[in-house]
Amino acid sequence: MISKADPAYDEAFLAGTSVAFGVFDGVHEGHRFIIGEAANTAREEGAMSAVITFDIDPDEMFAPDRLKKLMANE
Repeated sequence: MISKADPAYDEAFLAGTSVAFGVFDGVHEGHRFIIGEAANTAREEGAMSAVITFDIDPDEMFAPDRLKKLMANE
């Protein structure tokens, strides 16, 4: 877990990288599409691809009153 980010480290780590950044709480069709687009962009540009996700949805911590989650069967 990264609790404190260093901008210089972030820039070096992500330079030349296509990143899918989000709350991937399950790999459904929408998530596969977003991750696939990051991979396609990386391939087209000769870059690396990466997925950055969260263990806890940031909205659960910062905006719990506006958080609405649907179950897969809804």
